[in-house]
Amino acid sequence: LRIDPVEGVRDGGPFEGQHPEVFAKPNEHVSHPDFPIRGRLRFFADRWEESTSDSWVRDTIRFGLKLELSSTPPNFFRTCPRSRDPAKRGLMESAINHLLDIKAIRPVPLDQKGQG
Repeated sequence: LRIDPVEGVRDGGPFEGQHPEVFAKPNEHVSHPDFPIRGRLRFFADRWEESTSDSWVRDTIRFGLKLELSSTPPNFFRTCPRSRDPAKRGLMESAINHLLDIKAIRPVPLDQKGQG
């Protein structure tokens, strides 16, 4: 099954015939439905310890990847206008709600809304 933002759930893809729970719950201790996306790999470090001896891979899984930026990012955000097309606006809102549901992003605190 594949989830297409326009067409919804579709059959096919490289994992056709495999059960989604195999990917969603590879370890028993990581089966909570509210488990966030961010930082999830560290909970699978034991699996990576068994499958590789590469210390960079192990450390990256356990502690995350520190990005080395070529310059300091600006200390402001640009506001992004909302589409006037109701279909496009609906797709964007649906995508944002999905990211909120899986805890990949967090809502902006009320005191920070509208600041970009």
